[in-house]
Amino acid sequence: MSFNFQDMLKKAEAGDIDAQHDLASAYYWGEDIAENHAEALRWYRKAADSGHADSALEIGRMYLKGVISKTDPREAARWFTKAMGYGIELWKIYCDSYALAESFYFGRHGVPTDYSEAFRWYRVAAEGGLDYAMVKLGTMYAAGEGVKKDDVEAARWYREAANRDDWDGWYKLGMCYKDGVGVEKDFQEAEKWLLLAAGKNHEDAQYALGLMIAAGEAVENCGCDEGYWLGMAAEKGHVMAQFALGEIYESRASYASAYAWYRIAESHGNAQAASKLQLLVPQMSQEDLLSGDVGHTSLLVRFAKTAAWKANQALEKAQREHAHALENEGDRYFYGRGVPKDYGFAYISYREAARHGSSMALYRAGLCCLNREEPYKNEIEAYAYWSLASSSCGLSRDELAKLEQRISPDDRVRGQEIANMIREDIEANKLGG
Repeated sequence: MSFNFQDMLKKAEAGDIDAQHDLASAYYWGEDIAENHAEALRWYRKAADSGHADSALEIGRMYLKGVISKTDPREAARWFTKAMGYGIELWKIYCDSYALAESFYFGRHGVPTDYSEAFRWYRVAAEGGLDYAMVKLGTMYAAGEGVKKDDVEAARWYREAANRDDWDGWYKLGMCYKDGVGVEKDFQEAEKWLLLAAGKNHEDAQYALGLMIAAGEAVENCGCDEGYWLGMAAEKGHVMAQFALGEIYESRASYASAYAWYRIAESHGNAQAASKLQLLVPQMSQEDLLSGDVGHTSLLVRFAKTAAWKANQALEKAQREHAHALENEGDRYFYGRGVPKDYGFAYISYREAARHGSSMALYRAGLCCLNREEPYKNEIEAYAYWSLASSSCGLSRDELAKLEQRISPDDRVRGQEIANMIREDIEANKLGG
């Protein structure tokens, strides 16, 4: 053991809670001492029992991640509650709070669905600044899940998310103004927010905007008619938009176009479209039917092109799932779950997971860089990974600050250069699939 570790141990045994926390972290990450999660937990508990907020947070994380035994959301919640009682900054806990809320909302990791508990932790994440937690909180207020139904509060949280440029927040707030739910009905405001979301290919927003224009509710009309936005949503597979286009064309006596869109909507399971076709076909001329068939096949070609766009979305989803699988593989070697502990193998998996978009993998790749034995230990590369993790979602801020104190200014510059190369590699992997 190094002199620093012995000094830290003396201070911890004398009751210095900061030293107790640092000692626990040393045991947890294997810094200057063999990794020992049981000892880490023991020292974190000593510090936490004396009011150390970060130690209480780390205990909660250990239970949430299943480091101690299996994932235990209720124990994690108990320790996160202690951390908040001790005054932990919410930005440190919002990612963990959201993950905890998901466990309670969906009934994962051995706990039944508990909307009240889910609502509590989504709120912590939202108050910490997580935009998609704000949207989730709004939907729970709107549905009365885990809290008394309150449309005004729902709209307030949608606005908080919208002000942070969250696309679902834009859409939800726009719908509140459109329908006068939680706010005064205001078509101009509705159009403003829906247009922002529609411009980002939010198909529900495109559908809603198209209906507003069709109903004469759009103030500016966005420079487009209803068919433009309904068509954008319809070509993404929005069945109600497909049906709405059929109705619009039928109302204009464009029976061939109406027939084509009703057939598309019918093929996607819309019963109303099937009923419309039964009434429409007897009224159509042979010429209109032939034209309608051409229009239908033309739409099928367009949908095939749209399928390429959806395939790209599917690729992004597959990449996220692949990243998660790689992250789990990295965890096996990092923690020695069923295999010998090997930070080198863990690093390889985490590095690949990071390339596929995992922020947590960026953080853990940095840990591997620090935990590997000489000559493979690399503080500069750890600094690079943690810089990216910190800017991505706030992970590793504390560790990054400590590491910055240990390395030289020149090493920090080199670390940023490596971080830029890693970032470019991640972006290239997104584009290249």
